[in-house]
Amino acid sequence: MPTLVLLGAAGGVLRGVLDFYVRFLAWQAARQSHRRLPTGRASPAPQFHDYVDPVADPVAAAVHSAMGVGAAVLLGTTGALEPPKTSGGVCPPESRA
Repeated sequence: MPTLVLLGAAGGVLRGVLDFYVRFLAWQAARQSHRRLPTGRASPAPQFHDYVDPVADPVAAAVHSAMGVGAAVLLGTTGALEPPKTSGGVCPPESRA
């Protein structure tokens, strides 16, 4: 059970990290586009806080982690998610047909 909790939480955190990375890349692309504008068309550069919400994003990551834990525990305790039944990397004789 602790492994399921850990893997579920890691999945939620990974989702949050990937979302932050995508937003960072969008901000970076917007800044690069802004830098390519002619100097006569001066406008404020895109701000990082327009792409990332420092309050909502960590809350969303925590919620996704909790959802990942719930899904992993649910699948693990109902038997829908089980490790393969092998011993030492060798398939059991009944599965070698």
